[in-house]
Amino acid sequence: MGIGDRFATFIKSELECRAVWPPVLTPIQLGDYGVTDGASFQKLGNLADFGLTLEVEQGRSSSLNLVSSGVKQTRLAVGAAVPAFQGLGDVAGKLGIEFARSESFLLKCRQIERTQIRNLGALAMRLSRMKTPDGQAWKHLTWKIVWQLYTGRDVVFIATRSAGTKVEFSGSADALHQLEMGKVSAGIGVQSSHSLGVEILGDTGPVGYGLARIKVIGAGVRFLGTDIEDEEADAVEVLDNSDTDDIADTDDRADTDDRNDAPTGDNSGDEEAMSFAEEPASWDALEDAETDPRDLGDGPMAFADEPIDTSSRAHWLQSCLRRLIDPDLVVDGALGLRSRRALKVFQRQTPGLRADGVAGPQTIAALMARTGSVCPGLGDAQPAAPGDDELTEPAEPAEPAEPAAVTTTSAGELTVRTLDQAGSLVQIVSSADDEVRFSYFTRAATDAWNVSSYRGGKTGLLSDEDLRALGHPPGAIKIFRANADKESRGLFGAVNTWDDQRVSWGVSQFAGRAGTLAALLAELHDEPATRAAFDRFFVANGITVAHGPYLTRRSPAGEKRTGWHVVVDTPAGPLTGDDAWAHVRRTPRLIGAFMLAGNNRDIQLGQVKFWLDHFLTGAVRKVVVRGPQGDRRICDYITSEYGLALIVRLYNWMPAYVQPWFTELSAELARRHPDLDITAPATWAGHPALEPEFCELVKDRRRTVKRGSYDTYALELDRSRGSYNNTGSIKEQS
Repeated sequence: MGIGDRFATFIKSELECRAVWPPVLTPIQLGDYGVTDGASFQKLGNLADFGLTLEVEQGRSSSLNLVSSGVKQTRLAVGAAVPAFQGLGDVAGKLGIEFARSESFLLKCRQIERTQIRNLGALAMRLSRMKTPDGQAWKHLTWKIVWQLYTGRDVVFIATRSAGTKVEFSGSADALHQLEMGKVSAGIGVQSSHSLGVEILGDTGPVGYGLARIKVIGAGVRFLGTDIEDEEADAVEVLDNSDTDDIADTDDRADTDDRNDAPTGDNSGDEEAMSFAEEPASWDALEDAETDPRDLGDGPMAFADEPIDTSSRAHWLQSCLRRLIDPDLVVDGALGLRSRRALKVFQRQTPGLRADGVAGPQTIAALMARTGSVCPGLGDAQPAAPGDDELTEPAEPAEPAEPAAVTTTSAGELTVRTLDQAGSLVQIVSSADDEVRFSYFTRAATDAWNVSSYRGGKTGLLSDEDLRALGHPPGAIKIFRANADKESRGLFGAVNTWDDQRVSWGVSQFAGRAGTLAALLAELHDEPATRAAFDRFFVANGITVAHGPYLTRRSPAGEKRTGWHVVVDTPAGPLTGDDAWAHVRRTPRLIGAFMLAGNNRDIQLGQVKFWLDHFLTGAVRKVVVRGPQGDRRICDYITSEYGLALIVRLYNWMPAYVQPWFTELSAELARRHPDLDITAPATWAGHPALEPEFCELVKDRRRTVKRGSYDTYALELDRSRGSYNNTGSIKEQS
């Protein structure tokens, strides 16, 4: 493995992106497009060439410290070995770096910033309809777009191809400490025993990047990923960070080879299978497979704003399908295979329609509602007879679509309006001074109470000063924000009703069935700072909490469990537990009450306090070693912001896993480092490389037990020992 490949592996592991090689020196910027050749990206141009404007968003900055295996560092101050240069002032010092292996490197960034294109989906939608100067359609090209960029500031990067290379930096202890933090000061001397492949000291430039491409599946465009959530998210595919291109094409070739291979070995039983396989599939079966909604987008979407052609029913039908399903469908009045296929796609994506490819009354009504147009002839006293080329059912003329319906209900302070917007019902819940909007979507054909399209959530009401006033270290606040970004993108009013928790709410998605949401509500009820807001949004709408036995939850021995549970007043009487959450999720006023409460500053601060007190503190104070020397907590070993963030994330998922995972993974460290006493916190302090090694083991362990990794979580947090704000500050939280 070459040094560039080794560097790419480390960058992929740490930042979950592709590596710029060589870093800093290679020019690359957001919006660049081009092709990939292995690990390298060959720029062809920038999206600005097409007159497109990028909307750029910036993540939180952090530091970065990457060292390949086999690199040893030594520190000397006035000729004596020291564990660190910090606090030693202007005394003379030397920092020695020995690369025991060939193709090794060291990377330090005082600050690394992630930027990405916010409107990538919208840009991809426009590109999908554009052509290159030589007439090629963008959507048919394999060009990639740089949509994410990691920029390092004050970068120190040293790479060598020779094993045994030694590099020595000399200067004041303070300057060497700054160098280790990624900042190069004047007066630093450098000597090397071998020539260095790359040497960068104090420069700024790109270190990593992410790629995306326009993805066309069937008649529409589709997005496959989780990092972008605009309305146009289906337009692009964020690529993984492997160096292999066109994996799907490779798989297709492999499948073809398998089909063409002659049978070998024992053919008993193959004759019947081969005979069956030789019978061609029917067109209906092929069309059904091609229009399978699981392989298409989540529902009809608008591809163009051009006027609907109403010159004939056939033109109108094609024009509607061109807008909703197939942007390349030609509107010529000739309804052929492509028109029929697009119609079946629409029918399969629209609840209540039969996917038969025939434009019957219900299908026409749905198209009219979706496009806001009227099918020609339906306003006449005698509807025009359909032509031979029209996909319609003459025996059942469709009724004109009803105008958008509006219903309004009020209860106390809250007003609920239900609007029918092009066939989609939008719930608008208003208080005296605020408003939120959401819709429901249907899952598994019968569950129609899944909240989506949440609008009106407020962020930015709480400053870091507000959060620090709660009495936790700065590192705790940074971990909270990282967790909030992961759970709800920082929205305190976010509501989830589509998983087995029935209802989850808040910036950390406190769960209904798990009981954490009821416990949060109990604290909001009890705390003087949040009691007034709790009464306003919850009590006034018939929501409160009680402590006692659950009606449905029992221990393994069959005994009723007790704890906090929600109580909801209904016209039929009070409901508790799962019944209460079921009532909440199908009552727009109550969903709106939760969302509006999440926009209240006192409630937001109450959510943060609850999470810090009960989740973060419980995680960092978890006892992981018990022995004659006393109990040892996880914070005695892990002291970086990033390391403790991983532990908090694990604790939020499975608190009981923290201790056994620590035991298991520290045993692995002991196996790798037999000369070290891994159970002694002093060992971790004296060997700072143990902590990042442990963090990698945690991430590896997570991948083996649950889908969804920690690889992209909390990347902005500081990974240096003590960055949480020192171990003592953690212990003071008790």
